Amino acid sequence: MKRIFLVLAALCVPFTGHADENQSRDATSLIIGGGLGMASLPHYPGSDENDDYFLPLPYVDFRSDRLSVNDEGVHAELINTNIIQLDFDITGSLPVSSDDNVARQGMPDLGLFVEIGPEVSLRLIQQEKYYLSIDIPIRASLEFLGEDGALDDEFVQDAGYLLEPRLHFETQRDSLFLDLDIGIVWASEDYQSKFFSVNQQFVTPDRALFKARSGLMGHRLSTTVKYETGNWLVIGYAKYIDLSQGKNDRSPLIKEEDYLLGGIGFVRKFKIW
Repeated sequence: MKRIFLVLAALCVPFTGHADENQSRDATSLIIGGGLGMASLPHYPGSDENDDYFLPLPYVDFRSDRLSVNDEGVHAELINTNIIQLDFDITGSLPVSSDDNVARQGMPDLGLFVEIGPEVSLRLIQQEKYYLSIDIPIRASLEFLGEDGALDDEFVQDAGYLLEPRLHFETQRDSLFLDLDIGIVWASEDYQSKFFSVNQQFVTPDRALFKARSGLMGHRLSTTVKYETGNWLVIGYAKYIDLSQGKNDRSPLIKEEDYLLGGIGFVRKFKIW
């Protein structure tokens, strides 16, 4: 069965809002709106199959002294100085039915992954219009409505954890905002097993036995571009992933060692306060 409501909820995470960097951090504001979002996403890391989504796009931009909901998800600010910042983040990824993916036919479905954890940001360069930092997020992963190795449904499963240290550049010029990230993805055995392991009962002539290990999962390069004009906001996002140097690059489930994903959204905003 298509989990359409989960797809809608998860897809909205990257495009939920846009915070005005010139706005006072002590002020509380709320802007809501709506528009249209389009995205092309692989079924899972390393999949050679993807889905294109066209759907209504809800918009929320909430900012207070310590809590914000924006284009990067939900952030609870714990520490903020001129040099170091500590946030608490929530992100996620989409569910996938193995019936819809050739490489995973007969294997457990992948549920909705929710990743939760702190992120430390160390400012290397701070200027009026841009800054450069080292960001180190570490997140615990939970899988909702997936299947275990016995193909039994479980509402929630522990899916391990991942670490994504990266170099982050961010700039804003009038109505144009740009950020750029380059870094690596390191993940635990439990997390990588969800995508790359093949247990004995799922071996086929085209799918060999494979046990995933912890370690380097891959390299990543991503960018977000936002442009505001009046009450309209355009958001574009792209991410390049390279799994060729990862610990599990020999997994039979990795059909594409490097791939590109992305999306674009058009939003009409309404300021509430």
